[in-house]
Amino acid sequence: MTSRARPLAAAVALLALAALTACAPATGDPTPSRLTTPKQASPPTAVSPGAVSPGAVPTGSVPTGSPSKAPPPARDAPLGAVSPGGIEPVELAMPFQSALAAIGATPAAGCAWVGTATAGGYTMTVQREEPGDDASPVVLVSASVPADQVTTVGPTTTEGIGIGSTVADVRAAYTNVEDIASTGDRRYLKALAVGDAALFFTYTAGQDVVWAVTSTLLPEPPYEACG
Repeated sequence: MTSRARPLAAAVALLALAALTACAPATGDPTPSRLTTPKQASPPTAVSPGAVSPGAVPTGSVPTGSPSKAPPPARDAPLGAVSPGGIEPVELAMPFQSALAAIGATPAAGCAWVGTATAGGYTMTVQREEPGDDASPVVLVSASVPADQVTTVGPTTTEGIGIGSTVADVRAAYTNVEDIASTGDRRYLKALAVGDAALFFTYTAGQDVVWAVTSTLLPEPPYEACG
């Protein structure tokens, strides 16, 4: 080899060695195919003391409600159904035919001015003036049971007075109660008079338990509506 060729060969050898060194991976420094950044957890939301989401019940607590009163005796009509203006669903002065339809009644045979219907252990009676027709206004509506079979049933006033109440109950609930003697041992307690309308609580003397409640425009309930 000539003296000029030796330096050229050495240069080529050095270039080849440098290329091999650059291609070799560095020991202990692998290059990942994809870099990912760990997701940081969101900091907890601060909750002020005593704050509770709507509808949530705090752990360990027991929801409490207001103490309830003892329910009134079970009846087949709601409290407040009776007033001087009528007994639900009948109102004084409404057309007689509408009252009959409201309680599912038909005029009594021989007494076209009276209609009755029995349900829930008591009888509803509606009445118009005898001279008139089915369009005439109602002048009386009553809820009753037989005098010798009194039970706590039927509609009441807002004070809870109705069939099965005692004379003492009526007097305790209302002021200016008028005691009216009728035929035989029948008696009426008149209360809550408003104009010509009033409530009458019927009882038998000596027994003192109400067996009929009447709202009427008449001076007092007739002894017999159809007689």
